[in-house]
Amino acid sequence: MWAVHYLVTPSEVRAGRLPEPARRYRDALEEVVRWVEEYLPADHPDLGRAGPVCPYVRPSLDNDLLWLTVHPGASPSLDRLAADAVHYGRWARRHPVPARLAQFKAILILLPDLPPERGPEVIDVVQRALKPRFVDDGMMIGQFYPGCASHGLWNPRFRPLSSTVPLLTIRHMVAADPGFLDDDRRHLTAYLARYSDRIPSRFRDAVREAAVRLGVDER
Repeated sequence: MWAVHYLVTPSEVRAGRLPEPARRYRDALEEVVRWVEEYLPADHPDLGRAGPVCPYVRPSLDNDLLWLTVHPGASPSLDRLAADAVHYGRWARRHPVPARLAQFKAILILLPDLPPERGPEVIDVVQRALKPRFVDDGMMIGQFYPGCASHGLWNPRFRPLSSTVPLLTIRHMVAADPGFLDDDRRHLTAYLARYSDRIPSRFRDAVREAAVRLGVDER
């Protein structure tokens, strides 16, 4: 049986206003809301740059543009999880907001039943499989789970994708994303198609080097 699709906001989680399928996961939802509200918008001494761990989270929260859902099961079907992620990615693209706020839309798909050690074989696999499709559509899909080994862009010893609850994130691509897209020709081409004239100065040299290495036209 396929999961029921629903989205809840942090305020609905805090108030306990949850659809029936989400009620048994209230503790996990509350834990992730605390992580979103307290950890991601805060500075971190190991980040390697000034500012919050994620500079987009606070505007997302302030504008009620962050939603959560749960994908249940300790042994989820990869195809089913991927299909759900595609469904929510499509919803995020189409959900109408003023253009200036689109970059702050975000959806978190929690997998609270998933054993932490299965993160690489479930979350990483689905994220890698869907990333090209999402990037082509101007979207990003990210992976978070306990012990995620992916390192930070500014400090290779920092592990920003480690979370206490396994989850996938869906959001719009932004100009500050080349560090997540410079290892693949298709990804970098999609980024440059949107942001070639708006690359932040701190990324320009790295993007230029990646374009040469991957044989991508920077124009």
